Amino acid sequence: MKELVFYNKLNENELFFLRDRLVESGGGELTQKDIARYYHFLLKEAEALALEDDVWEEYAVDCLLTNENYFSHLAAKTREDQIPDSIRKVVLEELQAIKDFVVSPLPEICLEFGWEDLMQNFTPQQEHRKNSYYQKERHRIAKAFWTLSVEDMFKTLACFYHQFGFGSLCRYHFFNWKNDLLGVDVADPIGMDQLYGYQTQKQKIMHNTQAFCAGKKANNLLLYGERGTGKSSLIKAVANHFTLDMLRLVYLPKSYMQDLPTVLARLSLYPQKFIILLDDFSFEKDEKDYKLIKSFIEGGLTVQPANVLLYATTNRRHLIEESWRDREVVSEDMYLSDTVSEKLSLSERFGITIVFPAPDQEQYLEIVRGIAKEEGILPGMSQEILEKEALKWERWHNSRSGRTARQFVNDLLSR
Repeated sequence: MKELVFYNKLNENELFFLRDRLVESGGGELTQKDIARYYHFLLKEAEALALEDDVWEEYAVDCLLTNENYFSHLAAKTREDQIPDSIRKVVLEELQAIKDFVVSPLPEICLEFGWEDLMQNFTPQQEHRKNSYYQKERHRIAKAFWTLSVEDMFKTLACFYHQFGFGSLCRYHFFNWKNDLLGVDVADPIGMDQLYGYQTQKQKIMHNTQAFCAGKKANNLLLYGERGTGKSSLIKAVANHFTLDMLRLVYLPKSYMQDLPTVLARLSLYPQKFIILLDDFSFEKDEKDYKLIKSFIEGGLTVQPANVLLYATTNRRHLIEESWRDREVVSEDMYLSDTVSEKLSLSERFGITIVFPAPDQEQYLEIVRGIAKEEGILPGMSQEILEKEALKWERWHNSRSGRTARQFVNDLLSR
């Protein structure tokens, strides 16, 4: 294990270190405190990662699947049968060493306290992790992984890296950017079938994203419209829909907008496809950051990576606060038309603008009926009463929108 090259990070793993200490001691020098420390760390990881069945063996598989090294990078971009023999030979040797370590039995004294039985029959409480696509795939692999030949272990890992990637990018599919990519533990599971109305808008964003995932040319999107019309929810639903096509969603807050070139450079290193979500994307009149964003999107020295698209949502048609004074003939600006044109040019850097108007009464009621059926309120409640109450709610609380419809149904459910 100490001679590992590609998987040398395992030697920095606290749990691997503690396990090695237990195995090497043979039980002669162990105290109950030493043993308890190992199981404390193992139980902590089991709950955090939603490990199942034989927790130690699945944990070791998790470490291999998420390990970022030269081999995992290469396998993510290359088919398993195209990996050079020199790399294959070293990886096979390392997998044999890791396998020997993982399946090595613990000293008898470790089994006397009953913790090993607990670890082999552990049931995680975090259902949101247990049911994610990554956990399901990891559990499937772990069931037989350590009984495979090292050649089959190699093929399993190479195929996994190629399909799902490595590191946090295979464990998560939603990320926040805050000086680094931070995986979202509880990602919004919203699906396309939970969004009602706006069929034309949904078709446009689905078509663009499908082309992007297929390696075809696609456009940056600007989703413009009234508040509460589901712009952000639609982007999240599309990202969920294409998760298994190696699509990842990265939310970039406005406060970190200056990091956009860093984010683009970072994402260009990975094989996955990325959508950067710029939510509620707009600038006040006196803000000048929009000039930087313009060059980042198109026109600067930095080229937008082929595996990255920008999807922005906004309530402002041209993203920057405008006033009639900007268009007055009398102005201190000698070239008034140039000033106006510069402010409008940011929105034009997005290849497609999709408009989300506020729904009319019938569209609003269609959304209410859809959510009510989803939540089991219909057909139990009369549709006539439902619509009457929905219109009353809209008049007393908010304007018509998908958000208003959801809030109305939530209120019914609370009763």
